[in-house]
Amino acid sequence: MRSASHPLRLSLPALALVAAALTGCASAPLSFNLYDQKQRVWHGQMNPGNGDISVDIAGKLYHGFYLVAHGTAISTNPMALFGAPAFVNTVSEVNMNSARANMTADDGSRLTCSFLFQGSKVLGSCHDEKGRHYDLVADGQHTPSGAPIDPR
Repeated sequence: MRSASHPLRLSLPALALVAAALTGCASAPLSFNLYDQKQRVWHGQMNPGNGDISVDIAGKLYHGFYLVAHGTAISTNPMALFGAPAFVNTVSEVNMNSARANMTADDGSRLTCSFLFQGSKVLGSCHDEKGRHYDLVADGQHTPSGAPIDPR
């Protein structure tokens, strides 16, 4: 039988490594575009360092956060069923490439997004509370210095 503290000691460093891998060890914001049904382009950025995300749509600034899905898998030695020691359990951090974002504007309007990523490339979609749909695309380019972002 494994102790309750054993997986925690193993999984915290592993979780830190996974978090660093998912963020690309980058603190530089990543630019993305939202494309509406009329193919107008709205610009935004996400910050892998702290999970902030913001976008300006027609002069309305939405700001919020995003969360990356992750999990832990614990494999038990199948021989433990026959009395073998359970200390050979394997703890693995499960890497997923999906995230969800929630943003609000000063007037209370909401924008929610779901996206997939590979490195610094991102594909997904966003919806506002009025049912408008936007395609979210990031090509892996970091935001140039001086690009507009919510100062909050």
